[in-house]
Amino acid sequence: MADNHGGALGRKTTIGARIVRLSVIPVLVSIAALTAFNLIMMYSSVTKSSQSEIELLTISYSSAISNADITKNKNYLNEIFTDFDEVNSYGGFGFVATETGGVISETSIPYFGKGDDLNALAEGDSGYSELAALVGSLNRNNFDYESIVRQGQQIVSLCGEKYLAGWTNISNFDTCYTFILLPYNSIMKPFYISAVIALSIAFLLIAAALTVSLRTARKITKPISDATERLTALAKGDLESPSPVTDRNDETFILLNSLGETITSLNAYITDIRNVLSAVADGDLLFTSNTVYTGDFETIKHALDKIMLSLNGTFSEVNKAAHSVKVCSEHVSDGTAVLSRNASAEAGTIEQLADSIARINEKITENANQAESARSLSSTADEAAEQGSRNMRRMIEAINDIETSSAEIEKIIKVIDDIAFQTNILALNAAVEAARAGEAGKGFAVVADEVRNLANKSAEAAARTGQLITRSIDSVRNGTQLADAAAESLEKVVEMVSTVSEIIDKIAVSAVEQADAVARINDGMDAINGTIRDNSVTAERNAEVSKELSDQFEILNRRINSFKFR
Repeated sequence: MADNHGGALGRKTTIGARIVRLSVIPVLVSIAALTAFNLIMMYSSVTKSSQSEIELLTISYSSAISNADITKNKNYLNEIFTDFDEVNSYGGFGFVATETGGVISETSIPYFGKGDDLNALAEGDSGYSELAALVGSLNRNNFDYESIVRQGQQIVSLCGEKYLAGWTNISNFDTCYTFILLPYNSIMKPFYISAVIALSIAFLLIAAALTVSLRTARKITKPISDATERLTALAKGDLESPSPVTDRNDETFILLNSLGETITSLNAYITDIRNVLSAVADGDLLFTSNTVYTGDFETIKHALDKIMLSLNGTFSEVNKAAHSVKVCSEHVSDGTAVLSRNASAEAGTIEQLADSIARINEKITENANQAESARSLSSTADEAAEQGSRNMRRMIEAINDIETSSAEIEKIIKVIDDIAFQTNILALNAAVEAARAGEAGKGFAVVADEVRNLANKSAEAAARTGQLITRSIDSVRNGTQLADAAAESLEKVVEMVSTVSEIIDKIAVSAVEQADAVARINDGMDAINGTIRDNSVTAERNAEVSKELSDQFEILNRRINSFKFR
């Protein structure tokens, strides 16, 4: 972030350079173009002048040589080349050479002299190669005569020095040429002087343009630089430093004035936002902002109002929710207490119920055992009842036999009674007869009397026996009836004993099933007991949570009460 800001600031600080470039570059281009144009024109002028001059010199030398009688004055060539001040003024020299490269005139230069062969010199020293090549290009043996440039100018290098060489064919000597070599620097000296003057003027113009541009750019960039520095300070959070001002009545005045108004507005907005946030931090949600926001900043005003309204609504709802949490916490606490008491009571009840079930289980087990014993006894009683029923039937049969015998005895007793009666009658008759017999019959009378007594006694005994037999028969009949009733009752007892045995069997089976059910009930009771213990633990945890909620509510309530809200 800092690098980007620094880079942006660096780019902004080059606005003066940009202004200078924008204002100076066209001037520089114009000056450079004019200077280059002048230099080109001067170079062209000097070049053309030099070419014209050397052309005239070569023509003059050639004419002089053509018109002279060399046979009369062999030194005339040397005199011609030494008499031309124009050549001497440039420090140049002239000579005559054949098309094959032979020098036929004396020269005052140290490069070569009369009788030297340029081709041979070029073979020994490359410094002569360009001049030798130029002379060789004029050789008719090497080139077509029509293509040979018989008069011209060319820049050549001779032993490291640069010369403008001009040549002209001597009219009377087709194979000879007059050569004039002028030092290139001497020829171009006027151009160099003019170029220095032109460049100096150009540099002065450029310096003047830079000076004017820098002053103008400073006048423009100084307010912008001040504004940039102030904006940099603003970017770092400085809202208190004064804004820069200017007395220039142009766009920079508008820029700095707008910057000052912007900073003032931002300071007012940020101060208002700080006041709002400070009020919120202090818990005053009833704070009202009176600062007027303009333009797009109105959205900040709306956002602040919306935030305050939202915070008021939120804290109001939080307050209500906190009280609801308090009430719910109290309900949870009460419910937890009830749950804990109920869990304790249920635990006690479950323990009592478990003990009761254990006792019931013991009783059921005991009943099952007793039912098993009763089933065994019932089976034995059933067998005994069956045996008694059989014995009763045999007893009834015996009673029936006794009744039959009693009837026979009764018949015998009647016979005995009849016998006693007849005996008594016989005894009476015997007594009567004994009485009639007198003394003789006295013993018989006694016997008859005894027989009568015996008959009476037998009759009495038979009567008593008959009575006894009658009573016995009555008793036997009653006994038979009772035996029949007893047999019927015994049959019913047998049936009831059988039914009881079946019931006892069912009771025994039910007792086993009840024992299994009680075992399952015990398992269920263990699960219920575990659930009750879990409920008790949960109740304790709920109590702790309820206590924690209550404590948190107190903290939240204190924090909420520290705020002022609608």
